[in-house]
Amino acid sequence: MPYEIHAYCTSQTPPTVREILTWLRDDEAGWRAEADAPGTGAKGLESPRWAEFELHYGRNGSPTESLVLGCHRNTAPQSTCAKMVRGRLEPVVGYNDSPGRKRVLDCWARTRFIVWCRVDNDPDRERASPVLDLLASLLDPHGPVLDLEDEGSWPIRTPRCAGGAPMTNRLTRALRSRSKSSANKPLLGTLGAISALFTLRDSGPQRPRA
Repeated sequence: MPYEIHAYCTSQTPPTVREILTWLRDDEAGWRAEADAPGTGAKGLESPRWAEFELHYGRNGSPTESLVLGCHRNTAPQSTCAKMVRGRLEPVVGYNDSPGRKRVLDCWARTRFIVWCRVDNDPDRERASPVLDLLASLLDPHGPVLDLEDEGSWPIRTPRCAGGAPMTNRLTRALRSRSKSSANKPLLGTLGAISALFTLRDSGPQRPRA
């Protein structure tokens, strides 16, 4: 069953398809990967208003991977982007205050666009780790909060702030440490001990006051 990863970004504009491909191919700043967007024409590569494309990429002679990338822009209160942000904000209104909560809520409140990625044919989420690493690195200049879709398995989907390499490395290692036997257990349980992640784990819902 496919799942999605969402990156809530706060910069003014998303990268174009060509900029994404250029970054992936870059030997110094990027991933040093072979990358292509089959089916995307010249105008689509340059368009700042691209909506969706299929990305093919591979590193160091590894088999070519494919992902579907899309972008929702916060163009109006009823835009898909704005609705998704509201949907993320509403469940945590009653959570206790914490630095992690403040940072995540600030990112959501200033979201200008959402880059989403659909991963197919990965039932054990073995590709989640490298895909998260790719998106965190690619979109780091755009101030993202990364959200790994739980496909309805957990009542609250907890976002991860991707503010830099240390968080990404820890998240990546945590995902890689999950055994297939625990693949159906909440990811939050695996990541709960990683205090450096900016999550809402330690905030918790507020208790009713007497």
